[in-house]
Amino acid sequence: MVIHRFPAFRQIAVQSGADIRGIRLIPPHDHLGEALGPWLPSGCGNAAVLDELMRIAHQVLDHHPFNEERRRNGNCPPTASGSGPRVRRRNCPASQSNTATPAE
Repeated sequence: MVIHRFPAFRQIAVQSGADIRGIRLIPPHDHLGEALGPWLPSGCGNAAVLDELMRIAHQVLDHHPFNEERRRNGNCPPTASGSGPRVRRRNCPASQSNTATPAE
C-alpha cells in the first residue's frame, strides 16, 4: 500500500492488485456521534485491510503532539467534523486522551 500525502487533511492510500468487489464504504462524517462499528469497511476480505489502516491512524493521531497540546489547553482534538461547535459540545476531558478505537 502506498499513501500519497496532500496538503489538505485528506490523503490517498493506493493498494495495488486488491480485490474490492462488494466492499461497503460509508463516509464517517455522515454518522457523527454514532457508534462506528456498523459503518466500518465491510463486504469483502479486503475491508479488513482498510479497517486496520483506520485503527493504526487513530492510534497515531490520538497521541500526536498537536492533539496532546489541544488537550492541555482544554480543547478536544479535531475530528472529521473539524474543530467547530460540534467538537466543543462533545465530552472531551482535557486530561485524558481519546483512547476509544473506531469500532467502539
